[in-house]
Amino acid sequence: MIRSFLVLAVLFSVPAFVSGQVVSKKTPRPDLPGSFVFEFGFNQGSGSPTHFSQRFIGSNTINLYYQYPMRFGKSRFSFNPGIGFSFEKFKLKTTYTLTETTTQGVFQLQNVSSTYPDMKKSLIKNNYIDIPLEFRFDTKPEDIAHSFNIAIGGRAGYLIDASTKIKYKEDGEKRKAIDKQKHGMNPFRYGVYTRIGLGAFGLFTYYNISTLFEKDKGPDKTTMNTFTVGFSINGL
Repeated sequence: MIRSFLVLAVLFSVPAFVSGQVVSKKTPRPDLPGSFVFEFGFNQGSGSPTHFSQRFIGSNTINLYYQYPMRFGKSRFSFNPGIGFSFEKFKLKTTYTLTETTTQGVFQLQNVSSTYPDMKKSLIKNNYIDIPLEFRFDTKPEDIAHSFNIAIGGRAGYLIDASTKIKYKEDGEKRKAIDKQKHGMNPFRYGVYTRIGLGAFGLFTYYNISTLFEKDKGPDKTTMNTFTVGFSINGL
């Protein structure tokens, strides 16, 4: 829902902006003390439990962060603290989903094809509020738009929403089943990342040192980690 709202907000703002340019003079862009970062990447698991087989397309992350650069004097180095939201999805290849076992708070991957016939999609969705902290090097700090840059940092996050989603057909009609709960997910996450780019565009990779599930609460008592690789747009 949050992802859909943000996309719609962007789409509706475009025609409004264009219309405004026709009837009025160009409004100067406000000089914000920082930058917004948009990131899109693909998720993969390391040490995944049985039946946690992902589809590459559909297992993705969208990050929306605000960062404030703090330059070290007149050097090419800066420290960039930030805050924002991360919307993470895992799309499974199988007809399995997360269900609670007979032990309260412990979850397993269960085949639910008999409950949901003609399954089309099985998703696991997690939304976080994140605090990224990075050290960044710019070759041209006086002209960031044309500068080569590289960043190394860490990120800590808190789980604010989690759910599973199943799409299936029954009696010829498309249906979906959504289960909103933690599903044994780790409420806190932390990891490291790096980003390299030219001007506003770059490539990044995140590695979550923390496990996806809480200890002994995930399928097969898994200790799986996740990582994300993708592209970023900085300075929106």
